[in-house]
Amino acid sequence: MKSLLSIRKITVTDIPYILAYWREASNEDLIRMGELKRPDEHENQKFLKWFCETNHTLEEAGEDIVIWEIDGKAVGYSTLKQFKIPEYGQIHLHMWEKDIRGKGYGAVLFCLSILNFRKKYRIRELYCMPKSDNPMPNQMLTRIGFPITDSKNCTDREYSEGVFVKHTKYALTDEVTRKYLELASEKFRFERLGALTE
Repeated sequence: MKSLLSIRKITVTDIPYILAYWREASNEDLIRMGELKRPDEHENQKFLKWFCETNHTLEEAGEDIVIWEIDGKAVGYSTLKQFKIPEYGQIHLHMWEKDIRGKGYGAVLFCLSILNFRKKYRIRELYCMPKSDNPMPNQMLTRIGFPITDSKNCTDREYSEGVFVKHTKYALTDEVTRKYLELASEKFRFERLGALTE
């Protein structure tokens, strides 16, 4: 039977998985992701608990979060950050289940997240901007078919004083997203339009 891939709202039961993902990330992992430093676990836990237990706007939280599931098991998450609604927003992706990486699940879950964020916030331009030498997200985004943009003011950001890290910006278009999900439906089951638009 085909695996069922879905996305849902984050709950407090997901917090330990997210905290462990960042706690267990090696220094090499953080460098690969282009992170300036490891998130403070206490502050991260405090924020995630607040996020799950309060009613808030996107602007108040500074991000939105959806959990990725395969056959009902949480395996990762997407966030919408660096936004100016309804003009643009950046999607980040993280999969904490390492043994299922590279098997096509993340691409479908990421595409479902795109459709969800687009519909929920009516965002005109969604993009993803992984570190240019981080192979897995770049390979995934290229395989899906998202075009690389030539927006020079979004491809580099300061990593530390006097040092810049190259990032590649992909335009997350609905046309490419839906085309990829149509092809993926031969291998996986999923909710085509997402379910978190309330």
